[in-house]
Amino acid sequence: DELGFDRFHKNAGTLYRVEKLRSQSSGSTESSPSTSYPMGPALRDTIPEFTAVTRVGQPGTLLIQSGETGFYENSLMAVDPAFLGMFTFPLVRGQASTVLARPLSIVISRSMADKFFPGEDPIGRVLTINREFDFSITGVMRNPPPNSSLRPHFLVPLDHMEDLRSTREYWPNINRWDLSIFRTWVQLPDASVATAVATKIRLMVENRAGMKSSPWILVPLTRIHFSQARSHIFLFSALAIFVLLVACINFMNLSTARAATRAKEIGLRKVVGAVRRNIVSQFYGETLLTTLLAVLAAALLVGLLFPLFQQLTGKVINPASLLNPLFGLGVLGVVSLTGLLAGSYPALFLSALHPGSTLKGRWRAGARSSAFRRVLVVFQFSLSALLLISTGVIYRQVNHMRTLDLGYDEDHLIYISLRFDTAKTYPVFKRELQGDALISGVTAAFQLPMNNRMKETGTRWEGWDREANTYVFYDAVDFDYAETLGLELAAGRPFSERYASDLAGAFLVNQTMLKQMDCASTEEAVGKTLSSWGATGPIVGVLKDYHFQNARSVIEPQVISLGHDKLRYAVIRLRGGRIQDSLARVKAAWQKINPGYPFEYRFFDEAFDAMYRSDQLLGAILRSFALMGVLIACIGLFGLASFTSAQRSREIGVRRVLGASITGLAVRMAREFVVWVAAANVLAWPAAFLVTDSWLRNCAHRPGFGWWLFPAAAAGSIGAALLTVGFQTVRAARADPVKALKYE
Repeated sequence: DELGFDRFHKNAGTLYRVEKLRSQSSGSTESSPSTSYPMGPALRDTIPEFTAVTRVGQPGTLLIQSGETGFYENSLMAVDPAFLGMFTFPLVRGQASTVLARPLSIVISRSMADKFFPGEDPIGRVLTINREFDFSITGVMRNPPPNSSLRPHFLVPLDHMEDLRSTREYWPNINRWDLSIFRTWVQLPDASVATAVATKIRLMVENRAGMKSSPWILVPLTRIHFSQARSHIFLFSALAIFVLLVACINFMNLSTARAATRAKEIGLRKVVGAVRRNIVSQFYGETLLTTLLAVLAAALLVGLLFPLFQQLTGKVINPASLLNPLFGLGVLGVVSLTGLLAGSYPALFLSALHPGSTLKGRWRAGARSSAFRRVLVVFQFSLSALLLISTGVIYRQVNHMRTLDLGYDEDHLIYISLRFDTAKTYPVFKRELQGDALISGVTAAFQLPMNNRMKETGTRWEGWDREANTYVFYDAVDFDYAETLGLELAAGRPFSERYASDLAGAFLVNQTMLKQMDCASTEEAVGKTLSSWGATGPIVGVLKDYHFQNARSVIEPQVISLGHDKLRYAVIRLRGGRIQDSLARVKAAWQKINPGYPFEYRFFDEAFDAMYRSDQLLGAILRSFALMGVLIACIGLFGLASFTSAQRSREIGVRRVLGASITGLAVRMAREFVVWVAAANVLAWPAAFLVTDSWLRNCAHRPGFGWWLFPAAAAGSIGAALLTVGFQTVRAARADPVKALKYE
């Protein structure tokens, strides 16, 4: 499914996204898919190699209404007419060549048609966007598949973009070459010309824009998702191979252990005329048949566990997609490779036995066979230990980030997006809630504290070094911000309506900002003049450092000002113990002040957890792999212990007759297996350290490496091994020694 992303488009192999290369301070380069509004027409006019060009603009969240029914939607795309010809989003109503021909036309998906017009024909109906523009529905398209990078549910003509209210507010002049807020897609007849065309793009931009341009590249559509998912695809594929390899090792172990029981069979077959290749074919055939039966059993399990699999991975996959020929060939390939791998050593080893020694009963599995089995057991438990340690490290890291002290109290905090007219009515909304016993605090901000991305280099202060290349993160807030969030001050005071000068220009900074300013103490910073985002004023307070990005990032310098014209989120603290009553009060106030705008809110802790969902999924998947690996290894160990006990039954009987205790015999028999498992753990530790240390380097805040995880994983796997072989060894030790000694 991951490798098949975007390949459903008929033109997938000829579609490219235009991206600009940018140099980083570290000396490396990164590409950006953002392009300007004039880029598309200029490419069409000046570069004949392109067979089609389309721009894609996404205005963000819009209020879309049909009569009294309205929803906030963020899946609207403004596109050029060529879009439906380049990308395969089939229409079930309307013609691709005409549905976007008129300025106020709109194409919607089937799911949106059912959402806004359940059971009705949507063609010709009207959707109102942002309470201002009426779009007429001219077409209905199929829902975008889950494995699509582009997932539009609304399509409108891009030329109308300038008229949308959100465009006028945030993009005053979208015709500027230096305003990169769109994606530009192109189609080429031949992939071989992509590099040469990219050079032409740079020259075209420099000629049209009249400024020096960075290099440009064309990124194939089919590589966009793969480049983002590559690490996970490789990781999970490798883990699956590891688990399958552990099972193959079990098969080889048990097959070589059973060599003595099949030695006479092989000798007899050779005597009556079988050659070695016949024996090899027989063992490979047995292994392939076993693997095929296992695949049939696995197919049944997949069907039963499919909902659990989708819940675990967070992916939506149609079970019917597993019936396609390509997947069938893949399964057949896995069956063949598994059968050949698992059957290779038994087939080659057993087929080489000499018939004379086997028929006379003088053949015994030699030291090499025993040593090979030890190596296999050590190897498979090493893989299991590696998975156990990695799972433990990721679990500790995710738990550390979720329980990290953020510097503010996120409990009982909700936020509401202030879109369109609701931003203007926010002061009235705040007054409606203030003083209510169910509400502990109300404020607003330009950006949410868990996802501040506004970074700029224009901040200046007393003593600023002109030669320094400094940057700070910026936010604009309302009064009561520090009090509502529970931010602590290291010095000074928060913003207050009692000080008229705060409205004229005042700032809060965090402690990390003081390092940029070379302040010897927090008190020294209070009162210093600072300029940022067009405002100049004194620093009135220093906030103790808090996480205003996600917990993966280090805390950066931050400057906060009052900005009543920039507020985009209302932040409300509900009264603890009466959450539902508090929410009902907020909803009533919202509907009173903002009739016609849906009431949508989200808790801070929910948004915070969502940021680490990918890490949680990674940990859950690794945990599943680790448990499967250990379980399969223990199943193999159980079989090996059973067979070893049977082979040593006469030895056990002699030792019992000579006075050995059951406990002593059980310990003696289990000791060998425990030594193998302990050795496997020690061998796995260096690899586990390298893998987990590499992953942890991307985390700014770590709970410490957790060296205790290494012996803990060893203790866990040794304990599992003891439980596995313990039952069998005790059973063998308790067997009647007379029966063992009378055998044959």
